[in-house]
Amino acid sequence: MVPIKLRDAVGVLIAAMLSGILYRYWLITPVLEYVTFNEWRAVAILVTLVVGGAWPLFKWNVSTLVVGFLVGILVSGAWLAWRAQDALPASLGFALQSHLESFWPDVIMLTVVVMLGGYCSARLVSSRASH
Repeated sequence: MVPIKLRDAVGVLIAAMLSGILYRYWLITPVLEYVTFNEWRAVAILVTLVVGGAWPLFKWNVSTLVVGFLVGILVSGAWLAWRAQDALPASLGFALQSHLESFWPDVIMLTVVVMLGGYCSARLVSSRASH
């Protein structure tokens, strides 16, 4: 078993907090009165690419970004689904299931985009460092 380094744990926590905050505002911002859902999705993709592209510049592992980003999205989405239920208090597990039933394509898409952005940026950073 590989020991978990404090730096990696901090990286996962930072990625989870960052993605959770961004995802929460992406879900609740009332901008859909002015743009289409696909345009708003494109904004999320661009922001996610920027986060993924900037991550290796801080010398953090891209794996910590992907794990933290996914955790942040899942926790933030489940928390919003749990808070949105007024009538009956449901469990957090049910809230997570409800969120994933509605937004699973977006969760997968954003996770893949942040992974691609991070790995492409890491390749560029490592190729510049070797020259």
